[in-house]
Amino acid sequence: TPAGASLSVIGNYVGLNTIGAVIGELGVGIKIESSGLDGSGIVIGGVNADEGNVIAGVTFDGFAFGIQLAETIGVQVFGNKIGTNPSGAVSAGYGNAIGIAIVSGSGPGNNKIGGVNPGEGNIIASSSTAGVFVLNVMGAYSTRNAILGNSILANNLVGIDHVEFDGMSLVGQGANINDAGDADAG
Repeated sequence: TPAGASLSVIGNYVGLNTIGAVIGELGVGIKIESSGLDGSGIVIGGVNADEGNVIAGVTFDGFAFGIQLAETIGVQVFGNKIGTNPSGAVSAGYGNAIGIAIVSGSGPGNNKIGGVNPGEGNIIASSSTAGVFVLNVMGAYSTRNAILGNSILANNLVGIDHVEFDGMSLVGQGANINDAGDADAG
């Protein structure tokens, strides 16, 4: 267990056999659901080479997640290879429907996907939709989620997609325009 972690999910092949071949469709690779409880001791992966998980082939019904954080607070996701082969290379058949999904809770999420320190970044590739999907559900918003230092590539839609589910459909899927009055360029 990495220092300070109360629960860690490290060094697993999810959706792959022990030699790294995709074994079939799954609905969710790794799911953490905390219903708004403090999950700051939960770490998926780690900063050392043998701690990251390899998650691939999670494509069940086209709306499946390599990693799903549902109503979580403070979960850290470091050093994983999502949608790649075990060496971290993009290969046909290793993609997921969605690499990582952060599904809203009400209040601060403070989840951390990747980071700026060595080994913290994830490789998120080959998703049939977005690499990282931030989903707010019917007015419940998860805020302060950091998505930093990751290599997000070769996904069919945008790398990071922020959308809202209004009870009937997804609103705002794809590239979002800059908000009025915001001084930055993106």
